[in-house]
Amino acid sequence: MKHLLCQAFCDALEVRPVPVGWAIQTSYTDAGGDPLLMYLVRDNEKGWRVEDDGNQVPMLEACGVDLGGKSRREAFAYLLREFGARFDPEERTLCSSSLSESEIGAAAVRFMGLLLRLQDLALLSTPFVRNAFREDAITAIQHAFEGEAVIEEKGQLAQDMVGPEADVVVRAAARPPVAIYIGTSEERALHAIVSKMEAQAYRHHEGRVALLVERAKTNPVKEKTLALAYARLDGVVSYRGTERDALAKLKALAGLTSALEAAE
Repeated sequence: MKHLLCQAFCDALEVRPVPVGWAIQTSYTDAGGDPLLMYLVRDNEKGWRVEDDGNQVPMLEACGVDLGGKSRREAFAYLLREFGARFDPEERTLCSSSLSESEIGAAAVRFMGLLLRLQDLALLSTPFVRNAFREDAITAIQHAFEGEAVIEEKGQLAQDMVGPEADVVVRAAARPPVAIYIGTSEERALHAIVSKMEAQAYRHHEGRVALLVERAKTNPVKEKTLALAYARLDGVVSYRGTERDALAKLKALAGLTSALEAAE
């Protein structure tokens, strides 16, 4: 069994010589979908060190992980200590300490553990979490309205509208369309309000506009904007924890169920 496991892990590695030493490509991917790479670099005439490709920390920052914030900075420092690595702020690289040849194997495995743990910071970052909510909500809406309405992603209530596109437009036969804006940001909530104003005041459309937020209290929409959305939109619906009721309310807005049925 040990032989089979070792063979599986080794077969997944691609090792090639490079000017500084050796490049090692693994079967694992980072949060951006690219293969995780590490380099075995000649540290001096007798020693080696393991480095990343210089992309991991910039990738984290691009994913919205603020390593300057106290909690994330402390988490990053903890991972570096746990896996015996350090970060070079000038080169933007992660690397191990100097290694003898006999230490390379264990150090490389430990360093790969660090790279994998860093992906957790990216996957738990705000943009990833919000994008996951958006994808979950759109999929749920598509299933809920299947066979009853046409679901259009990134659309408008009507062709003559020029405001920000809704995440989803529900078009049920013989009923006014419903534009659903998913509240992954303050901006998206404001887009919903602008869309409703344009449809009602300037285009005179009967279509409805709804804002779907992830949670009733903890969401990226400011309190004043949320209050304005409640006052001006046709519906503000929270999703997590009440998914079934949320979808029922959206169906009621589309005219596919009564308000009483949606409440039940």
